[in-house]
Amino acid sequence: MSAQFTGTSISVTLNESDARVYYAYVIDDQPVKRFSVSAGTNVYTLATGLSNGTHKVLLMRESEGHQAGPSQFVGFSLDGTGQLMQPPEYPNKYRLEFVGDSFTAGFGNIGVQPCGFSTETESAFWSYAQQTALQLGEAPATNISISGIGIYRNNGDAGPTASNPSMPFYYPRNLTGEANSPGAPSIVPAMQPTVVVVYLGTNDFWNGPPNQTDFVTAYVELFKTIRARYPSAMLIAATHTGSEQQGYVQAAYNQMLNSGETKIRYADFLIRDWNGCSGHPTKAADLEIANYLAQFIRNLGL
Repeated sequence: MSAQFTGTSISVTLNESDARVYYAYVIDDQPVKRFSVSAGTNVYTLATGLSNGTHKVLLMRESEGHQAGPSQFVGFSLDGTGQLMQPPEYPNKYRLEFVGDSFTAGFGNIGVQPCGFSTETESAFWSYAQQTALQLGEAPATNISISGIGIYRNNGDAGPTASNPSMPFYYPRNLTGEANSPGAPSIVPAMQPTVVVVYLGTNDFWNGPPNQTDFVTAYVELFKTIRARYPSAMLIAATHTGSEQQGYVQAAYNQMLNSGETKIRYADFLIRDWNGCSGHPTKAADLEIANYLAQFIRNLGL
């Protein structure tokens, strides 16, 4: 989330269910900073001693909810003379949504092998998703990602299971814990995305290729759900070059084109650095992906 404010200091109150959560924040154009939380409701100082005038803050949770539970943003606090500014009507034509797995969540992208999963080494801020948004003029972006999730089956599963459903089940829900609640994603209707990037499929191939028809059917159904939610958005079926799922994603994309879907594009990109935790892309790799996707989205001519 972001805000403009006046005053010389700013803090944030957060209510956390899990002490493993990390946040990243940027004040004005200063370098990004990071902090960890304590469980419960607490106040965290973001900046003091700022100059008089108008400032901006960007605050982002870095840890995925499926791993570290939900958070509640209670509010910003300013010094005695400070005020939150009325937000202007957002001029950015790029409003983004990213749907993915651990690659989109930023799993291990700021860690150094050997390392497994930890919230300390996971950074949604340095994920390709947020970096793409920043390159597109700090475009508002929603990141819907779960480590280990697949399109048809998840990592570790022989097939789809009721106890461990895949992304088409979770996508329409606010929180991964809402197993029986088909709530809408946490996005303001007036700020619906103009571009949705779906980067999924790696986990479906965890122990060999799944049935292609099953994969393509699940992939197309997810895109139908997204299209029903966002009738005007451009949808991007994305994967990395040379991936096992590349041919399956292309088959699903072609099927959607042949069925009459016109506002959809296919994108694939190279990942050169897999030295993040558990063999995931690094921060440097995420920045390369962001460079590619930002230019790809600019070229859409929205």
